[in-house]
Amino acid sequence: MKTTFKQFNFLFFILFVIVITGCGKDDEKEEIPMISISDSEYHEYQKYIDKNLYDVECLGYKVKEANPLVLTRITTNITNVDFSGLKNNHLYLRSVQFDTLYRNDYSKWKTVIEWEDTEITTKEQKMYLGYGDYKNFTIDHVEPRFLSTNGMNFTANLMLSYSNAGVSVLIFKHQESIKRIATNYLEVINWYQGSLLTRSSQSLTDNLCCYSAKGDTIYTSSTSKSLPDANAIPVSYEESISVDNYFVHNYDLTITKYNWKEGKQVWSVKVVSPYNEPSNSKYTSTLLDKSTNIWKYKVDIVYYDGTKKDFMFTVNVNDGKVINL
Repeated sequence: MKTTFKQFNFLFFILFVIVITGCGKDDEKEEIPMISISDSEYHEYQKYIDKNLYDVECLGYKVKEANPLVLTRITTNITNVDFSGLKNNHLYLRSVQFDTLYRNDYSKWKTVIEWEDTEITTKEQKMYLGYGDYKNFTIDHVEPRFLSTNGMNFTANLMLSYSNAGVSVLIFKHQESIKRIATNYLEVINWYQGSLLTRSSQSLTDNLCCYSAKGDTIYTSSTSKSLPDANAIPVSYEESISVDNYFVHNYDLTITKYNWKEGKQVWSVKVVSPYNEPSNSKYTSTLLDKSTNIWKYKVDIVYYDGTKKDFMFTVNVNDGKVINL
């Protein structure tokens, strides 16, 4: 879906602290994933907004499929829409779920999360730029860039947007506790056992940080300059396994263990098929079992002429030993 929100650019950014009047924050520490809703969809959800969110200012929202990784031939599609803004000078968040068959029947829309902060957040904000300089700004909208729920607990990345820039507030709700971390523009992904990996794409330090579901810092890293991609499956807070199909001079199938805290490969092994296929064959891998340290994969091969083959292999995620079955 197309984004309607402006891209954020902090070329001037040196040091960043957001000051929220009366709001507790954690200055010492530093959500694929959802796509901003399009203009046409805005009008589609306008009636719901007018009926249920009329008292929320600076409204921002995103839509996502409940399970976008599963492709089926069913005629219905479960959709989540996440809304955020300011309600009576408090940060506000609501996530709703519905079947598209009942898109216009709001009585069938299920509220998954509804939360209103107890601390004050006004539209007028003050941002520290470093060296004793400040910048005043007014919030245009609050965008829910990331939301992950676990029962009534959740973690969220709310972007306080203004003009052509924005600042982030990470919210960690765990049982009755709320932790807020205000920082610069963040990229966020789900990680190991409910944790988050975050990285600022516009900070001069580009530190990667791993937070627990409660918002405690597990580690930071200045050596990893990017977040894991969709292929990376975490096996711990620090490490992940990924199978990559990439093209340089020919197609290869490689399985890699990477340490994100240290910013380096632990091991990387090329998987060799039992066939003498052409070098320009394409590979697609499927993880079948990861219940032990011996993971099992199926590989589908397609030749340039359309011939199809498949095989299976196991890999020991501790040492990288690969065995074809």
